[in-house]
Amino acid sequence: MKKVLLAVTTAVALAMTASATISISWFTNLGPTYQSDGTTVASGQIVQLIWSSNNSADALNPANPLVPTGDDILLLQTTTASSGPFNGGITVGAQAYDATQAPWNLTEDAFVPGYVYTRLFSDENGTGGIQAGDFYNDSALVGGPLNDQDPPGPSPNSMDPSNLAATVLDHHGNTPHGDPAHEQAQGKKGPCRHHPDHS
Repeated sequence: MKKVLLAVTTAVALAMTASATISISWFTNLGPTYQSDGTTVASGQIVQLIWSSNNSADALNPANPLVPTGDDILLLQTTTASSGPFNGGITVGAQAYDATQAPWNLTEDAFVPGYVYTRLFSDENGTGGIQAGDFYNDSALVGGPLNDQDPPGPSPNSMDPSNLAATVLDHHGNTPHGDPAHEQAQGKKGPCRHHPDHS
């Protein structure tokens, strides 16, 4: 009986140490996020933490913009802060993501070699949905690899999209060519992922 109990205990211990996780500290330490017209993003706007297998954010899907495309995976969706000095910013802090758990159900080390980025939306139209005339942008990517936190290791990776500028969407869910807001975002407010308008 003791041998059986020891075997079960050992198996449980191995299972606990075999589940690799990443930990991301997601916080706007340096300031709020912006629309590219210079307006601070309001509280309650959608922000997403997205994992990518490579150093590239896949294009927005205009038919369903809240669902990442390609091999990108949504880790967490929340909204911008509603009070205090970080109003309009992100205040999630450090949080662990285990690839083996639902809804991902991947292999234990799946997230470690990849990258993460922030996708920001701003509902300029006030409709509650994301559509033409609203704002969006992706931050720079962090990782490649991400720190393996199981067993406990280095500090969590930091994702700080402070001053990220969201650019206006056209009717295809793209940033239009020649849009002054887009040009301002490229030159002044932060990284811009430009998706050409093919109309």
